Amino acid sequence: MPDYPPGQYYCYTRYPGWVNGTHPSMFGETKDIQICFRTNDGPCGKEEVGAVTNCGQYFVYWLKFDDPCYGYCGEN
Repeated sequence: MPDYPPGQYYCYTRYPGWVNGTHPSMFGETKDIQICFRTNDGPCGKEEVGAVTNCGQYFVYWLKFDDPCYGYCGEN
């Protein structure tokens, strides 16, 4: 997931989610994160919590928010 506020409709979702903070830097480390969703109210118009684990060359996310207008995006 991006760690910057993407533009609205990024990844074909009206309100894209992004990690407001940093990803864990050490292999195997899990970190609680704040996830913001860009809405008409700004880059962090809605907030949720989640977790992310550093698995070396990729990250694994625990995401619980489910709404068809809000979406999570992956990126390299």
